[in-house]
Parts: sequence; C-alpha cells; structure tokens
Amino acid sequence: MKEQDAQAKLSLKLQAYQYLKTKILNCEYRPNEFLNEQKLCAEMGNISRTPMRDALGRLEQEGLITILPKKGLMVSGITEEDVPQVMACGVNGIALSGAISRAGEIAAALAGEGLLVSNEPVPSRAKILSRNIERLGVPNALVVSAQPEALAARWGVLFDAVLVDAPCSGEGMFRKEPAALAQWSEELIRQCAARQTRILDDAAQAVRRGGRLLYST
Repeated sequence: MKEQDAQAKLSLKLQAYQYLKTKILNCEYRPNEFLNEQKLCAEMGNISRTPMRDALGRLEQEGLITILPKKGLMVSGITEEDVPQVMACGVNGIALSGAISRAGEIAAALAGEGLLVSNEPVPSRAKILSRNIERLGVPNALVVSAQPEALAARWGVLFDAVLVDAPCSGEGMFRKEPAALAQWSEELIRQCAARQTRILDDAAQAVRRGGRLLYST
C-alpha cells in the first residue's frame, strides 16, 4: 500500500511538472507573468502542495520560473537557448530579420499567440527594437542580435514563417541624405544584391516544410 502511495505521489509530481512546463513553453503562462501556487494546485484539480512544490523546484532549476518567497512565482523570459524547445511544443513561430519597423505590426497581428523572434544584427539597433517591444507590452517576443548564418546554423528548421527585411542600397535616402548619393556606385549595388541573397538563403533554412518565406527591402 505504501509503495502504491509513493508511486501515486511520484506520478502527480511528474504530471504537475509536465503540465506547467508545457504551459510555459506554449506561452500560455506568459513571460514575466506572476503565478500563485494555490491557484495552480486548483487548476490541476486541487492537488496537494507537495507535488506542486516539487514541480516548481524542477522548473526553477531549469530557469523557466523564479520562485519569490511569500509572493508566488514569476515565469522567466524566453532566451535564445529556449527557442528550439518552445518550437518543439508545436508553437506557431515567426522570425524577423532586420525588421525594426515591422515587429510591432506582426506582434499585434499575433495577438499574444505563438512566438515572435526578431533578429537585428546591429547591436545598437537591436537595443532600440528591444525597447520598442517592451514598450508595446509584447509578452511572446524575443529580440536577438546575430548574423543570419549563425542563427541558421544554431536553430535549423524551426519557424512557420520568416520575414526578411533585407538591407538595401539606400537609394530611397538620396533626397534626405546627400552622403547616400555620394556613396552610391554600381559596385555597391552588386554588394547589396550579394548580401541580400546570402541572407535570404540563410533565412530559407529556418522555414518549416509548408511554411512561408517573405522578402522585403
């Protein structure tokens, strides 16, 4: 009888752990959201606190939550390391490359569903993008700063859609920026075309079968 009770407790601990982890990775519990242990127990059919606390301890060790003494717990933000695990849970994912102006629009269209990963290779611009995402209160977004080929090698095929906002030759700035006109040359056009092709090839490696690859410049 004692052995059966022990197995039942172990099963509840595992169920609680898997239930909560799935919710976190699916962004059903949003990054930086505060959760209450008692409510979580009730959510799982009023299980006791023992298996719940065991599950929460494991999740904290994995960096998915932070336990706040006497306050509850907080869901951790998504990091680059978490992205493959999140996508493995069947979350709809969209990746942007160099798309500061488009991240807010797509985040609004997602309406809190799925995962939005925005990559801006230039660190200073990535900081601006990150501030914009934070200001808009987008919970299901991650901003990274890396070269496209590095992300393609690291993550592989993950996303349902990828939007490439490739760097252009700057011809649209001729009237506003005389320096842009002075820098223009046929060689610059060839360099931009080659760079855009490389970025597009890298982005294509991240799109799941049947997914979408959108190109903009």
